[in-house]
Amino acid sequence: MARVSHYLGSKPYPFCLDANGVAELESLTGLGLWALEARLAGRTCTSREVQAAFRLGLVGAGLKEQEALQLTAVHVVIGRLEKAREIALLVVADAVRGISEAEAEIERPGKPEGAAAPLSELSPTGASTGPQSSEASPPTGSRQRRSRAPK
Repeated sequence: MARVSHYLGSKPYPFCLDANGVAELESLTGLGLWALEARLAGRTCTSREVQAAFRLGLVGAGLKEQEALQLTAVHVVIGRLEKAREIALLVVADAVRGISEAEAEIERPGKPEGAAAPLSELSPTGASTGPQSSEASPPTGSRQRRSRAPK
């Protein structure tokens, strides 16, 4: 059923558009799913379209309407619209054509070692902008002098 999942805070939430959600989304936006997918992908969508797809994706995956409204009010806000748009796009794309499992899960806290940088840490060229260390680790078993910070 729900193939798209995303952490909202520290808890993962599934997203899925069911038949009722598709009908309501098309009614609310005045667009068919393919047109809405194109608007979300092209970043020509409105914040209301993002809110509707986000909320209906939560409801379609089994969340109660009131909780979905609360989560939408917290996570689809100025300053977080891009991440919410990404989730809305995945929800709509999954309803239209299905998406791969790699596309379905985005941004998990505490990414595993060797995992790709989250979208928020990538520059427009795709290079990571996150913290990087150029210091080499000391060999195992060697002692490294540590300096103490003044009290």
